[in-house]
Amino acid sequence: MSSKAPVSGILQDANLDPIVGGKIVATLAGSDIFDNGVRIVTNRVQATTDERGRWSLEMIDNGEGADASST
Repeated sequence: MSSKAPVSGILQDANLDPIVGGKIVATLAGSDIFDNGVRIVTNRVQATTDERGRWSLEMIDNGEGADASST
C-alpha cells in the first residue's frame, strides 16, 4: 500500500534570503514489481513558496509491489 509523506523547507538565495514566490518542482520515479511484471510510476508535484520562502509537498514515499522502490 502506498503512502505519502510531507516534504518541506525554505527556499533561499545565495545570501540566505528567502525567495518569495519561487517554484519547487519535484518528480518521483519508482517501480512496483508484481507477479505479472513491473509497473513504472512517475509523479510530478510542485509548490510555490510563501512570503517567507516556505514550501511543502506531499510525496509518495513507497510503492505497492513486492519489491517496490522510489527515488
